[in-house]
Amino acid sequence: MDNNDELQVQIQYALVEKLSNSNRRQAKLLAILDECIFECDKHLKLTYINEAWEKKLGYSSDSLIGSNITKLMNCNDIMHFVAYSCCLLEGKQTPSVEI
Repeated sequence: MDNNDELQVQIQYALVEKLSNSNRRQAKLLAILDECIFECDKHLKLTYINEAWEKKLGYSSDSLIGSNITKLMNCNDIMHFVAYSCCLLEGKQTPSVEI
């Protein structure tokens, strides 16, 4: 391995370490937030929920991950959520509706 290859390997390790540290900081911040934070895939299935879901709503991560978010909403909220989500995905102005 020449010096250039070794330097590239060192740079890659440093970048991976920085990314790992950043991910740990983000996870800590999400854990202490009092707000319910979630992430869905394109099929509206939950892929992430933070600890506030269990504290505030009584749902565990294991019971919700993979579930469709709309199962937790009433009909009015589903319509607003879908309209809001479509606008976000299309890069359009989002409706001024509290979900």
